Amino acid sequence: MVRLLIIFTALMFSSAYAEQKYNPYDGRWETTTPDAELQYNPYEGNWQYTAPDADIEYNPYEGKWEYPNSGSTPSKSRRTFDPSTVKPID
Repeated sequence: MVRLLIIFTALMFSSAYAEQKYNPYDGRWETTTPDAELQYNPYEGNWQYTAPDADIEYNPYEGKWEYPNSGSTPSKSRRTFDPSTVKPID
């Protein structure tokens, strides 16, 4: 019963919201946040929905330039944490 209450509480206070938007450049529907905007990636030659203030970033593990995932926080808003104390580094 306690587990059920914890799960229900977590679901009540989560701020997950999504929206389906059509990408006319590749003919697909994308699940994204309501404020996402369609942006062009000149390095990959494709369009995708991202946060309005998202900056394109180089992913050295995959060797390509990409915007952060449409549901993620833009890189300039990401916080860095000290792994030994799990406290934010400002």
